[in-house]
Amino acid sequence: MTPSAPPASAGVGFLLDTIRSLEKRAACLLELTRFVGEDRDGTGLLPRLLAKALELVGADAGAVALADKKTGEFSFVAVQSASLPPLEAGAKEEVLRLLRVKLADGVLGRVFASGEPAVVIDPSEESALRKDMAEAVHYDLKNLMAVPSSAGGERLGVMEFLNKVTDGPFTEADVGLALAVAAQA
Repeated sequence: MTPSAPPASAGVGFLLDTIRSLEKRAACLLELTRFVGEDRDGTGLLPRLLAKALELVGADAGAVALADKKTGEFSFVAVQSASLPPLEAGAKEEVLRLLRVKLADGVLGRVFASGEPAVVIDPSEESALRKDMAEAVHYDLKNLMAVPSSAGGERLGVMEFLNKVTDGPFTEADVGLALAVAAQA
């Protein structure tokens, strides 16, 4: 997923856009670092990290799913949707929090088990995808990215990002940024 070189005609405009994008991403990463340092008890950290991560990678929605090894299921502890009005987003978030996903199920389970990120460009071609989850909240899933979250060598869960806002799928750069955020969670 190496980005291709810009056309020779792109010139200064392309370079300025690239610089602005890099500045925005650097500012987001700096803000994420500040979140981690400020949140002493951890209660508000995951929702704030997720919201900033969505902005950073350009995703419409996302979730943090922590693994509960006692129940063998993921628990959705933070869910965000950037494009929905707050009341509608809140209702859908509650539905997702009630859904049960086994640690071995779907893309979440695959990423958790392998410790490797996954990018799904076309959900209709992904057999591991839990389509019932998107249907339960009436979400039109176009693409997704999932990255493992670990601390001290132990896998804790998965961060999932849905529907890249800009044209095209999630990129290798997006995966790298998401991994950096997941390491903070």
